[in-house]
Amino acid sequence: MVGSRRRLWLTLVGLPLLLAGCGTAPQPSADAAAHAHGTSVPAGDSDDYVAKPMQGRWLATAACSVIDRQEVANAVRAWVQTTELTDVTYPTRRRSAASTCLYTLANGSSVALLTREMPRPSLTDAVIEEARLGDGTTPPWDRISGLGRAALWSGDRNTLQLFLDDRRFVAIDITDPPADRDPKAMMMAIARKIS
Repeated sequence: MVGSRRRLWLTLVGLPLLLAGCGTAPQPSADAAAHAHGTSVPAGDSDDYVAKPMQGRWLATAACSVIDRQEVANAVRAWVQTTELTDVTYPTRRRSAASTCLYTLANGSSVALLTREMPRPSLTDAVIEEARLGDGTTPPWDRISGLGRAALWSGDRNTLQLFLDDRRFVAIDITDPPADRDPKAMMMAIARKIS
């Protein structure tokens, strides 16, 4: 399970680097941003400002609530023994919200679901293309149509990246998939439950 989480974070280490430049765009005032979200800016450092979650079940700091264990079990056709919420990052005006849910399966596999929500629209077509191409040391990711705004698959990593819109991102990873099952099909089944 730890290997899955480490591999997922190593796989996605390039995406945060790609998005690091997203903070250079002009920012609305803290008051304007707070008004748009129906909240007020707390006294002190404006980095303390936290936007409300976007919609529905989506809450990037609670990845296990985005898709529950029964939905994962149905998608991968294996009983989910445990779930564990890890690596929670709480958002500010400048920092993305994120968390990972680890689903341990009865067949010996594990699924890691990373959820991330940017503080402002940042997931442009150019960022998605850079994520697809990677750093050039590994093969480019394959595009998958019909999932979210964009979806990418890497068979080398058994990981699916799902860009839901210009702020929300999900990565789904499986470790030790059963030999008789297609990892891509399993990850796409989970992604369909989210998108």
